[in-house]
Amino acid sequence: MHPTHSPDTPINLLLDAVRHALHLQSDAQLSRVLGVVPPVISKLRHQRLQVGASLLVSLHEATGWPIRDIKRWLRMPVRDPIQRQ
Repeated sequence: MHPTHSPDTPINLLLDAVRHALHLQSDAQLSRVLGVVPPVISKLRHQRLQVGASLLVSLHEATGWPIRDIKRWLRMPVRDPIQRQ
């Protein structure tokens, strides 16, 4: 039987890193911390759902990691900071 998702995709690596950083034992615990239902984590892991703005904020709030770093981890576009004069 072949896995239906690749464990080394950016989202899987990020979710695993969050679980490790927060000392969580399961994706169910991760879903509770992020404030989503467990099927959301499964859909993310199987690449049936993309990370949206609210999940980026939840990941930031749960870990304290900058949103810019989370977006880079996921290979999402990151805008340059606004230049102030």
